[in-house]
Parts: sequence; C-alpha cells; structure tokens
Amino acid sequence: ELNWARDMLTSIGASALIGRKYRELSQGEKQTVLIARSLMDQPDLIIFDEASSGLDLFAREKLLRQIHHIKQLDHAPTMIYVTHHAEEITKDMTHVLLLKHGRVVEQGPKENILTPHVLSKFYQAPVSLIDLGDERLFVKPDIRNDKANKWTYTFSNLPENSKGKAISYTVREVEVPQGYVVTETVQDGNNII
Repeated sequence: ELNWARDMLTSIGASALIGRKYRELSQGEKQTVLIARSLMDQPDLIIFDEASSGLDLFAREKLLRQIHHIKQLDHAPTMIYVTHHAEEITKDMTHVLLLKHGRVVEQGPKENILTPHVLSKFYQAPVSLIDLGDERLFVKPDIRNDKANKWTYTFSNLPENSKGKAISYTVREVEVPQGYVVTETVQDGNNII
C-alpha cells in the first residue's frame, strides 16, 4: 500500500510530499494527501465540495492542476466540483449546474451556461465575463452607482436586552444594484450578519 500511495501522489503531481509528516503539511498539502488517499480506492466518483475554501491563491491553483492530473489517470473517476467561484472552472470541467436555494436553475455544457445572458439571469443582475485564458472566466458584476436603488431602513419596536434597556440598532445606508439584497445590521457597534 505504501508504494501505491507514493504512485498516487506522483500521478497527481505531488511527489514532493512523499516522506513528509502530515502534521507539518500546509492546508493545501494536507488536502492533496487526502485526495491521493481517496484515489487509492479507485472510486467511480469524487465530489470536491468547496475544495478551495481555506486555500490561498497559489494552493488553489495547485489543487486545480491536481484535478487536471486526476482527469488524465487511466482509472479517472467522475468528478463533481462545487464552487461559488467561476474562475475555478477549468477546461477539464465540461458541464455546469447552477443552483439557487437548492433548486437547479440552469444546467448543461459550460459554453452554454457560462454566458453573460445566462449568468445575469441567474444572479438577477447584469454581469460581464473576463477571459482569464486557458478556458477560464471571471464573472464580474456590473455594479453601477445608481441613486434610484439607494435605501434607508428604519426600525420600530426594537427588542430589549436582559436589563430591559432597548438595544440600539443602526442600519447603514447602502447602495443596492438592481436584483441584489444586502442586509447589514449593526448592534451595539458589532456587525451581525
């Protein structure tokens, strides 16, 4: 099994991790070891659920490169990559499924889904796409300084704290692009989100 583990680390481009102690690895390196370990069972499916969460920019790119290496394996599993960041969708990912509130909004080949029209409809706000090269895109919200969408909220019947004193709430005036919902409440100087 040890040789198989070494082979698996090498096959996903992580041979530099062979022989290192797990507790001394960075978060991204630990994730790589866990991915290699899961591949040892030759699964039919691997789900990467927010796999880049907690990774810095460079570790994220290494992860995406490792996914590319996994796709090249003879026994490559089907991979599902869950993300909130379209720029993480690489050329190795062929289909996109957009979810909102647990429901499928759009699905299909990525070239049909990652379009300004479909994504603007999904986000309910205009977006543009920036080509990052290598078939990767960045979704840029088109946020304008639109005074018509500026709101000030006022509260009444505020709750009391345990001492019977009304808790002070301040809601900042925010500019909201069409279709966006922004909630920010400040309670006694602390943000509550």
